[in-house]
Amino acid sequence: MAPFSPVKRPRRNSLSNDSLAQTLLEQHRFDKDDFWETARLFTVLDEDGQMSGSAPATTSRKRKRDDSGSGQYAVRSVLGSGSDSSPDELHSFSDGSQGSSLLDELLPGSSPSLPSPEDRVVKLSLVNPFITHDSLQLSEHPRLTSIFDPVKIPTQVRVNGLVKFHLQFSDPNMPSSTKEVLAKYRQEYNDQMKSKVSEVLLLPSDFGRGLRLNAMDLRLFKFYVVAYCAGRTLLPASNVWLTGVPAIAEKSACVRHAMLSCAAGYVLDYAPSEKLKEWASFHHRRAVALLSEELNKAENYEPGKEEPLLMALSLLNHEDIVNWETRESTKRMPKWYQGDLAVKYLLDKSDPGYRYKHPINVQSTNNRYVMSHYQMKSLILSDTCAPLKPETDDHAYSWLLEGNETDVRRVTGLAGCSAKILHIFTQITRLCSLLRESPDSVPFQKAGEIILQSLTNFQQWSDLVPHPYVTADALGEACEANLDENGKVCTDALSVALNADSYVLAAQIYILCRLLRKPRRHPDVQSRLRTLIRWTDYLPLDGPLYTAQDSLYGLAIAGFVAIEPEHRAVVEGQFCPLLMGPRGNDPPVWHVTEKLWLWLDEAGIEDDPTDTDHVPLSQRKPWWEDMVAWIMETQGRLSLS
Repeated sequence: MAPFSPVKRPRRNSLSNDSLAQTLLEQHRFDKDDFWETARLFTVLDEDGQMSGSAPATTSRKRKRDDSGSGQYAVRSVLGSGSDSSPDELHSFSDGSQGSSLLDELLPGSSPSLPSPEDRVVKLSLVNPFITHDSLQLSEHPRLTSIFDPVKIPTQVRVNGLVKFHLQFSDPNMPSSTKEVLAKYRQEYNDQMKSKVSEVLLLPSDFGRGLRLNAMDLRLFKFYVVAYCAGRTLLPASNVWLTGVPAIAEKSACVRHAMLSCAAGYVLDYAPSEKLKEWASFHHRRAVALLSEELNKAENYEPGKEEPLLMALSLLNHEDIVNWETRESTKRMPKWYQGDLAVKYLLDKSDPGYRYKHPINVQSTNNRYVMSHYQMKSLILSDTCAPLKPETDDHAYSWLLEGNETDVRRVTGLAGCSAKILHIFTQITRLCSLLRESPDSVPFQKAGEIILQSLTNFQQWSDLVPHPYVTADALGEACEANLDENGKVCTDALSVALNADSYVLAAQIYILCRLLRKPRRHPDVQSRLRTLIRWTDYLPLDGPLYTAQDSLYGLAIAGFVAIEPEHRAVVEGQFCPLLMGPRGNDPPVWHVTEKLWLWLDEAGIEDDPTDTDHVPLSQRKPWWEDMVAWIMETQGRLSLS
């Protein structure tokens, strides 16, 4: 294996020819307030500028169980997948982490379980998390209260990050030379998609007709489908932003307004017209007002009827996260976190497990299955960098483990990892809380060691990688054989595999540092960090393979424990281009990371790594808790999903 040499790489999110943007600006002068009327946003995958993307199902589907011979395995195998087994044998994972009875004895609630119908009591006095605390009034669109400057259109002729679109000017007098340039880059991107993404399907021509939108809303909807949904995931079957939300929006006014409000927030970065500002606030206020009603309808919490409320909360949570500049105070619980708690309450009460007798038989719709993982990833990962709370529920998040071993190890496209790894994060955080109360508990310490061992060569699979890589070395060799000229992986399968494994490595570092209290310089921490840094540096920062599925959490954890200059250079090299792309939650995480390096290096809150293993756990410095206290004081709760 060639030695790893991290380097910074230039941003490639815009057109390589900088003069093209200036040429377009000179040939087609426009007033920014009227930009939405004189230009349109369009997908580059088809020549006539119509919508395209992954073809959605218009209704929810049951997830398939007993996957032998099921259609979800009808995908091409990735090069060097490291396994000769058939899809029928996917349940035979070789990492030895399936169902430890010893772990369940040491940490009750570690094994799959079903909720008791007798305990299902729904309380309907829920507070709407998106109503302004002080005035209790509906505020304008969060994008309009932020300090984020509008994106400069001339330098963003192609936007190819977490949202993906080209600009096509509708001037009938556009010179043929300009049309040729735009066509050239459209074809270039089309070629990239064909070479890097396994399957690109077209939408039905009448997709969204049931929404019955006016002209302005139709433009927002097209942006939502074309630009927003295209940047969500590399796994089309998991893209419920596209396959679920529009279908539900046809019958739910709350979801419809939330969807259009979400799209308007992004469009305002590129076309801040007064008309659009008013329309964005209208949709946001209507969505929030309707949410207050939906939160207190008992039928929304019944198993099988939770999807409209789940989607509405998810859209508004996302809107609050990406408009991070609107936080009133670092001392106040963010709206998105309150929204996540509301989602967890909804998922707990609508658990389909209430209708089954064994966890392995539980089925749920694809919408719930995918969006629940995505939303709870936000809550679970945020708690890893927040103060510990007293543990009162032995079976929290138990529905993550519903289904067989193959089900819980499947990577869902919005989360970027499997349900099982998310549940392991909850176990680690819960153990940390229990050990804080009983620092000398041998059973709890033993449980932590079992969890850490289960994470060694932890295997996850996806539609693109049906046969998991057996070891990190096997994954690394496959990546090195498929790098582009910039040192980035060039297949969707490898991108999915790297992101999924980044969560595993981050979980290992998390348990070592928070539970076992090992300092950053400890060899066990640094060995995992080196691999995590390597995976991070392999991942593209833009283009067809860069989506919201990419692991911000892995990058954040790498940054928190990075000490060596070359490791910090990789972290900075990955963060900085993201700050210049479409809006997301990267900026606050990077700002914390940058300041944290200075603080941790000078704070002296860690043990000497040479002495750590010889000191009882209860006597080691809980440096992670000190770091969390500093983060909460300086930035507040972080969104790390």
